[in-house]
Amino acid sequence: VRYARRYGRQVLDVFTCIREHTHLDAAGKLLTQNAERHLKSDAEMRALFADRLDAIENTARLAERLEFSLENIGYEFPSFPVPDGHDMNSFLRTITLFGAQQRYSSISTAVKRKLEEELSLITRLGFSGYFLIVWDVINFCREHNVMVQGRGSAANSAVCYCLGITPVDPVSNNLVFERFLSESRKGWPDIDLDLPSGDRRESVIQEVYRRYGKHGAAMTANVITYRGRSAAREIGKALNFSPNILDRFSHLFASGDFPHTLDLRAQIEQAGLPKAHPRMPAFIALYQAIYGLPRHLGQHSGGMIICQGKLSSFVPLENASMPGRVVAQWDKDDCEDLGIVKVDLLGLGMMSVMQDAFELCRERGRPIDLAHI
Repeated sequence: VRYARRYGRQVLDVFTCIREHTHLDAAGKLLTQNAERHLKSDAEMRALFADRLDAIENTARLAERLEFSLENIGYEFPSFPVPDGHDMNSFLRTITLFGAQQRYSSISTAVKRKLEEELSLITRLGFSGYFLIVWDVINFCREHNVMVQGRGSAANSAVCYCLGITPVDPVSNNLVFERFLSESRKGWPDIDLDLPSGDRRESVIQEVYRRYGKHGAAMTANVITYRGRSAAREIGKALNFSPNILDRFSHLFASGDFPHTLDLRAQIEQAGLPKAHPRMPAFIALYQAIYGLPRHLGQHSGGMIICQGKLSSFVPLENASMPGRVVAQWDKDDCEDLGIVKVDLLGLGMMSVMQDAFELCRERGRPIDLAHI
């Protein structure tokens, strides 16, 4: 089976032409000979195997017995190493309370109550290890002079504030912790860390690889899909349109994208393309079928997944084009659906400029930081 319905054969043929850098008129035996490799219905299978209906029944019985889902792959979040006498919950509590002493000149009743509520919820949900891992990344950055800043809804957490992940006091600012984490929300917490782009950020990424191993950590993928211009040009090449028509496609989609729900025929006519071209109906039908389908994989801007053991046991991996990196072939949404934990290490050019500026200020005796700008 190569496609769900018979029409998928035409899409497959276009993809074959794209891969082989040819067009339908010249592809010849590269193309499929018929449309029989679609997912057939029960009625079609019974007609094909009328002399072996017992096989059809056995297939149905087998399908009913198959209970595996990707949720059963056995993913484990990595255990964070803690000092003797501690588990992850108690160690998180210890470093949070120590951080509170550094953050507050006097720890008020409101702060104590807030920290107790958050720590209790984090413990119940089993997320202590996640906070410890993010805290560990923060410590590495500070020890190696890499500016780092947590952002997003994590700023609503007093635990994040005391761990040094975020710079905003959620208690004095009356921020709502439940926007960040609550028992009613499914999935892991999501703490984004902003880092200077370039070598500084790469040093943090490589530290994660070093700590969890090349097979215990990976960048998540971005699935790049066919959009307006790319879909139009590739289909036009496969249909053997002239270079002149392909250039018009480029101009047609230069100012925007046309999802397949819009009236593409009208847009084509307005662009001056020959509406009487014999292959224009095929172009429109193929455009509607291919728009939004995966084109290739890229790397997520900063998402990394980690696990206990080898990620390759749960996720397909490949070496990245950049040396020293491994990329999962799933995007962040796929990983989240399966409960695989992601840590976002986002590189910002502005952070690089700010760190350089802060160092110049420090050299001139006027030290400043992000929290006091």
